[in-house]
Amino acid sequence: MSFCFKRLTGALAVFACAATFASQASAAVVVEAISGTYGDAWGDPALPFSGTITFDTATDKITGGKINAGALGVLNTLEGQTIFQNQLMFSIGTPDDLYWGTFYVDASQLFSGQTVALLDRSEFQFHGNYSLHLPNYDASGTIRPIAAVPEPSTWAMMVLGFAGVGFMAYRRKDRLALSAA
Repeated sequence: MSFCFKRLTGALAVFACAATFASQASAAVVVEAISGTYGDAWGDPALPFSGTITFDTATDKITGGKINAGALGVLNTLEGQTIFQNQLMFSIGTPDDLYWGTFYVDASQLFSGQTVALLDRSEFQFHGNYSLHLPNYDASGTIRPIAAVPEPSTWAMMVLGFAGVGFMAYRRKDRLALSAA
């Protein structure tokens, strides 16, 4: 019976390792935080903005984002991205198409696991009624990695592994008690 138990334990360990590595290899989506301030050139106080950007590593494309820009609203409609001279430009706007944020970053550093500063040309723009001549707002800030959260399958395999180790320790303690008696 102990031979069957050892084979079963070994098979479960191999399955747990394979499932853990398979779940890590399939993770192709990276979410990073973006935050900073924006303001106009006339000395008005700078206003904060913050949110997240979603990046698909399989296609090297930004697939979404959500930025709360305070008085300008929540920007969550992605317009697109362009890479030019190693700079990534992406635009994200409000659903009513009134305001857009256009951000420039060094493409070689983005989604590399380090904090990346927005480049000087980054700005928030008013796209509504052009006769109002509202200003563009200069934006400055950073994009930084968010700590990864394990997938549910990873948690399940970890709990199963701890349960297996606990059961093996429990069985070993019973054997030691029988051999001492």
